[in-house]
Amino acid sequence: MRAYDNRHPIHHETICSSGDLGWMDRKHTKWHQVTMPLGRNGKVSETLSYVLFE
Repeated sequence: MRAYDNRHPIHHETICSSGDLGWMDRKHTKWHQVTMPLGRNGKVSETLSYVLFE
């Protein structure tokens, strides 16, 4: 699995990334990240990101 470019979301865009930490000697080396924009009153001012490991 190859890693994808991690860019900050532009306004209302949700970004999904994946990668592999195979070069590290660990059990859980595959990862998936989702970054979502957070907004209030119609204005996006923050993001929420979470990372999952397989």
